[in-house]
Amino acid sequence: TGRTPVVHWGGNSYFTDDERGDAFGTFLEPLAALSLNDLAEEVDSIYPPKWSRDKLAENGLNVWDGAVSRLSGLYLLNRPEHLVVTYFFTQVVELPPWLPPDHWLQGADAM
Repeated sequence: TGRTPVVHWGGNSYFTDDERGDAFGTFLEPLAALSLNDLAEEVDSIYPPKWSRDKLAENGLNVWDGAVSRLSGLYLLNRPEHLVVTYFFTQVVELPPWLPPDHWLQGADAM
């Protein structure tokens, strides 16, 4: 998708007791040199629309109920917004059918 992955495991993570912290950084190196604060300052459009700059660190925002809840990562692939937010894991084996025909991984075996 040409996006920069920024991972944040917030206060509702099984791996932290810190309500405001990021458990991902406790165990793994960051995937990008960006934080949620950086994103909040830099982006001008976010999808799904339940998210906004001031809600990026919020835990459990309409994850299971309400508009645009329970969205698979597949719904986020071709979004025009600068930032897409997901709470759900998408397996690599689910993605190849959705790659554009000219993508360098088209036809690759995901296993």
